[in-house]
Amino acid sequence: MAKNYGFRCGMPTDMDIKRIRESFPDVSLKIGQVITYEELAKVIDQTPGSNRFRSVVTRWRKMLLRDSAVVLKNVATVGYRVADSADTLSMAYGKYQGGLRSVRRGLVLNAYVDRKKLTMEQQKSHDHLNARTAAVIAAAQLKSGSIELPKLV
Repeated sequence: MAKNYGFRCGMPTDMDIKRIRESFPDVSLKIGQVITYEELAKVIDQTPGSNRFRSVVTRWRKMLLRDSAVVLKNVATVGYRVADSADTLSMAYGKYQGGLRSVRRGLVLNAYVDRKKLTMEQQKSHDHLNARTAAVIAAAQLKSGSIELPKLV
């Protein structure tokens, strides 16, 4: 059984994040610098890969991005590298592609809905969802150049 420390929503992460920020100040982080899992684990006295380690490091990365516009890219089995603009763009594009996949899946799922069994309000929602997802997909295709527009004469 898990220990009850008296914290309603889990253990606070502020003290651990403060220790990380003291060990790796935002302004001292240089593009390309690697911070290993072991270094972070030593600072917060946690095992790399533990739930506590992940929650503290995730919150620190979010704060780092929000407060200092520093992006940390995961380096598998090593730690994190301070990302340059190209790395950040690559990461953003990956999130964008993942979002488009989700939109497409939603559109496919919506195609299986039997409109005859929906109320008028639900039919409006169904039509709205179809229109919005189709617009997102069309915009993505236009931007990527995967469809060819007719020539204007």
